[in-house]
Amino acid sequence: MSGGFKHVRNYLSNIINIVLLWILQYIWTLPGFVVVISYLYSNQSIRHIADHVMKWFNRKIEDYVYLIDDEKRVALIIGADNAVGYCLAKKLVRKNYHVLMGVKSIKVGLRMKRKIVTNYPFCHVTVLSVDMGNPMSVFYFAKRIRHIYRRVDVLYLNNSVVNIESMDWNVMYEALRSKSIDCLFTTGRASEHGKYMITPVNLGTNDCGFGIEFCQQVLSPFILIQELRVLLSNANMPGRVVWSGSSTCSRDAFNWSDPQHLHGHLSFYSHKWLTHLLQPALNEALRDTGVQSFEACPGLVLTGTSPRFFRRMSWLIYILGFFFPTIQLWPATGARTLLHIGTHRKEYKDLNPNHLYYMQWRLQGLVQSPFVEDVHLAESRFAYNWLFSLYRKLKNSSILLGDMSKSVMALQDTNMAPRMRANSL
Repeated sequence: MSGGFKHVRNYLSNIINIVLLWILQYIWTLPGFVVVISYLYSNQSIRHIADHVMKWFNRKIEDYVYLIDDEKRVALIIGADNAVGYCLAKKLVRKNYHVLMGVKSIKVGLRMKRKIVTNYPFCHVTVLSVDMGNPMSVFYFAKRIRHIYRRVDVLYLNNSVVNIESMDWNVMYEALRSKSIDCLFTTGRASEHGKYMITPVNLGTNDCGFGIEFCQQVLSPFILIQELRVLLSNANMPGRVVWSGSSTCSRDAFNWSDPQHLHGHLSFYSHKWLTHLLQPALNEALRDTGVQSFEACPGLVLTGTSPRFFRRMSWLIYILGFFFPTIQLWPATGARTLLHIGTHRKEYKDLNPNHLYYMQWRLQGLVQSPFVEDVHLAESRFAYNWLFSLYRKLKNSSILLGDMSKSVMALQDTNMAPRMRANSL
């Protein structure tokens, strides 16, 4: 039986070789072949498909391009100690970037660095400690960066981890009943103004009196941009700031009476909306320096810390990803969205800061998220001015010298709360 199969396999292999030799010998020299190709390319649909294929091929090639420069380009990744940040660091190292990994735990950062150096022995990776939940740590971290480096080409603000408190399965049932599965897997709700399926954990307040998640998602990244503004403007390209946004952000979850969302259970969605709201005014403020700021959505990514139910259903989620592109599943796929916005400047030079972008699995590349609404410039300027005034008060206060808690409590009367040790981390 095996001998007969081997005979058939060899026979088919010989036929394929003969056909290929005949094509190479005759077809390529026939003028008719050129005529057929010209006719096919004149068809609008075929030309559209061919253009998509070429763009996809160029993106694949550009992922592996080794940049040769007298001075390595510098990429700073905040939150490099999670799955998406680690995969992003590996992709940037492969493009010959000098990667600065901003991590909360030096021990975890060094372990990740050893893994990267094992695969890429000639890479340049630096591990630096920063606690994004504490604004004072961010000021000190930015000061260290300014003393060591002359420029930062790309700043990645990768804070997209959701700490799940509970899940409401009735939302999924409602989405199935109303045939709005696309809205569920994009926004986390059965309708645009419905209830969220996932309720995130409220992390409480820090020693300064600020909400921990508010600092991680909004205040600390804003401080870092202002402190590294000169280094970003010194970049050759010039510099870009890439935020990890989320298509689950919602205006309904945000309220100016409680901008830090200390009293509620939708803090993740509220802060992601504030990040989205900030983009137009932030780009307007950075226009003179040439620095640009954009939002990228890594999508739904499963990691080792994801709920066991999701990990067991990864095969089903993988299939759904072909129909709902915000489901990326793997951290490396989610990191590709951040990589393209930060490094593929020529291909994505006309991005709109008012939009949230995510990566399609197939040929489309970066596309705009359909369920995230645009913001008004006036409201965006108000958010920017509010954060900037808070930043200036923090920077000019004696808080940097000591007596931290009392000084910060006096900075902003709106939405300040004393530290509650039971709810703090």
